[in-house]
Amino acid sequence: MKPWLILLALLIPTSLPAAETIPFDHWTVLSRADPATGEITLAAYTRNQEGHLLAIGQKDNGPIDGALMLSGASGLRAQTGQALELSLSSGSRFQAEGLRIPRGASSDNPSDASDRVEWQIWDKRVGGSLPALIEALRQGQALEVAYRDEQGERRQTGFSLKGADRALAWVLQEGPMTASYHTVDTLSEEAAQMCRRNANGDAGRMDACFDGIVTCWDKRGSGSVAAFRGCLRTEGAL
Repeated sequence: MKPWLILLALLIPTSLPAAETIPFDHWTVLSRADPATGEITLAAYTRNQEGHLLAIGQKDNGPIDGALMLSGASGLRAQTGQALELSLSSGSRFQAEGLRIPRGASSDNPSDASDRVEWQIWDKRVGGSLPALIEALRQGQALEVAYRDEQGERRQTGFSLKGADRALAWVLQEGPMTASYHTVDTLSEEAAQMCRRNANGDAGRMDACFDGIVTCWDKRGSGSVAAFRGCLRTEGAL
């Protein structure tokens, strides 16, 4: 299971190494590079007035998952055996099935109910067209999410979709992956300048730094900008 949801649970980007957040109206994009592995976590999320959170995220090039995180203060938990009902203001309706509980979620019975549930939306590696749910979220104005609590009672909570179109584009890697709107080329130039500056005339140190940039080109040059940036940070070139 991809543990990107655990990062969102923290929701304190300043405490996460190499993390960035970009606001889009009522939605926010979180982009984080793992310093140890260079893996990229991308997630778009929104929180409503009840304190509940809805997120769409992806770790590196893995599947795109959806997640519902119920406010801890509410004490509510959603059953995993009952599909979520997603109703948009446009009238479109979807079901989120195959709910699972991520590591670190609050659950007395891991197979029953939890304050955080997630489900797979789309695995781009398998191919096919963009799921209708994603298109609907990007074009919609508001979303109602219905779920069954531990007692089987039907509950629902609403989320604004203002800004979801732009936020989800980042998760789909249709837009730039960093807040500074870099490209791989501009990041390479910035890293090279930092190599020269930090070397302080030490040729060996500068060559080692340049080797790190080349390594990132080999590993991540054809991938997303966020992945390339994460690699440069891991190699100490940025």
